[in-house]
Amino acid sequence: MWHGFIVCVDAPGGAAIVADVLGHTNEVALDADGQWLYVNETFGRRISRLRVRENGALGPRETFASLGEGTYPDGLAFDETGHLWVVSIVSNRLIRIAPDGRQRI
Repeated sequence: MWHGFIVCVDAPGGAAIVADVLGHTNEVALDADGQWLYVNETFGRRISRLRVRENGALGPRETFASLGEGTYPDGLAFDETGHLWVVSIVSNRLIRIAPDGRQRI
């Protein structure tokens, strides 16, 4: 069962779930342009992304990268060249994912 979700908190409106049915949402990061929100789905063993709309709402989830067996993404961060770095402490892996989705351990 999927238990991950993303909550947006804004001062006038309070808190609202803006994305759900995610595989244990662990960490999120915006790309450099602020157009995509990338999401670690730890138990889904994937990195998903959602387009950030002009009004701040999120578009539908799409899979950016599927990770191999035993790889459970925990932390993620972008570098200055737009590559996404993902850590899996369970498998002792650090994965660099290129903007086109290619992975390198």
